Amino acid sequence: MNEYFVMNTEIAVVGAGHAGVEAALAGARLGCRTLLFTISNDAVANMPCNPSIGGTGKGQLVYEIDALGGEMGRAADKVTLQDRMLNSSKGAAVHSKRVQADRRLYQEIMKKTVEHTAGLSLIQAEIKEIRKETKGFTLVTMLGACYHADAVVVSTGTYLDSRIIVGEYTCRSGPDGMHAAIGLTDSFLKMGIKMLRFKTGTPPRIDARSIDFSVLERQDGERVSTPYSVMTDQKELDARPKLPCYVAYTNEKTHEIIRANISRSPLYSGEIKGVGPRYCPSIEDKVVRFPDKTRHQLFVEPMGDGSGEMYLQGFSSSMPADVQLEMLHSLVGFERGDDAERLCDRIRLHRLNAVICNFGI
Repeated sequence: MNEYFVMNTEIAVVGAGHAGVEAALAGARLGCRTLLFTISNDAVANMPCNPSIGGTGKGQLVYEIDALGGEMGRAADKVTLQDRMLNSSKGAAVHSKRVQADRRLYQEIMKKTVEHTAGLSLIQAEIKEIRKETKGFTLVTMLGACYHADAVVVSTGTYLDSRIIVGEYTCRSGPDGMHAAIGLTDSFLKMGIKMLRFKTGTPPRIDARSIDFSVLERQDGERVSTPYSVMTDQKELDARPKLPCYVAYTNEKTHEIIRANISRSPLYSGEIKGVGPRYCPSIEDKVVRFPDKTRHQLFVEPMGDGSGEMYLQGFSSSMPADVQLEMLHSLVGFERGDDAERLCDRIRLHRLNAVICNFGI
């Protein structure tokens, strides 16, 4: 493919997730010409995993980002659905603010901020190669466009040569069905940069209509929210909707299903060799590592205001889909997970009846 030169810039940021957006905003606000590259403009500041900001060991970082002029805390205050202070029974040094965020609203606000920041250009393009030049770097897109930058910030996150693994199924993919960034890894290897692979996991998302909330423990947030950002208007923060989360638990039946199918888990079959995050182990890891525990706590959390999509924190798994479904139905409150499907069938049936009546058949 023929390469063609497009422009020079001072800073190029590859990847427009949380880190990439902050890096690009920081560069532009310091007066540098900055380009922010993303595989898809629809994935800017995406929250493909848990739609929360902060938490143990992370809430303090959001305050620090705000103190340095960053955007995350300011945006988080605008999308807060629930605000909780974790570790409040312990010393002040470990108190950690955590907010449940409106996933899509956060993404919309951050994308709009990027688009309206002077000196910052958002470019939808996949970078396939970064070449070290005598001065600066050349970035080459999949379509052959070349950009020269004095400095490059790489924040590719979970897209870089990434794979999706669910039981025996595997494919090259990024989060939320986005394609993986293929080829860029070779550039780093040529530069002598050592590459490591990490694994992360996400739980199934649940339709709220299929959950019996009456048997779950309701968990409300703080009545008066503490802002992340010094720029936040307290009245506006207090006016935000306050949605509850819920607590559920695994049980012996869940653990029996996991133990009976542990050989099908890629974590234990050898398919996954990467290191997982310490703060978010898969549920099968918990069951194997702590065989004396009869239950593990799970949190049922809303993905957005008005959305029926619920996030089941603590239920991350690499098990095959059929095993995950069996595990899910073993939880109290989730036994009738097909109710939503039956409800949709009833809706379709009613619509069909309406059509028949309208045509006088």
